[in-house]
Amino acid sequence: MTQNINRKIIFAALILILVLLFSFYLYRFFNPSEPALSFQIDGRIEEVKDGFVIVSGTVKSLDPDDLRRESKSIEFEITPQTVFKTNTLVITAEQLQSGETFSPETKQKSGDASALTDNMVVQVWSKDDLFTIKKATAVELHYISYDISYPAQ
Repeated sequence: MTQNINRKIIFAALILILVLLFSFYLYRFFNPSEPALSFQIDGRIEEVKDGFVIVSGTVKSLDPDDLRRESKSIEFEITPQTVFKTNTLVITAEQLQSGETFSPETKQKSGDASALTDNMVVQVWSKDDLFTIKKATAVELHYISYDISYPAQ
């Protein structure tokens, strides 16, 4: 009798595990996770168009095991979901006039598309395989801006 109860408990546990695994796979099938940011280009903006920027530079994978590098131009679509970030370098007039080497203070903050200009140095992240395509969607775009303060006259 005890042996029958033990078999029923083991059978019920196996059925429960199978149901949980099946539920997990159904959930993953109907709710696929977003792919991670996987590709980046470091380069210069060649052209800013309505809703697009063309960047020429070096493409690389964010996978540390993928050592490929390729120089190319890519047209990135800027969407409402594109995140803009700027690293602002804060420089005083005294630092500039001193003629000595200095490290400017750096502040990171949100940016926007209106700041983009031709020849600006940028980093653009995308989920698209930048090695195989010429047009992609920009997920994140980073650029540098400068804050140079002059003394009051």
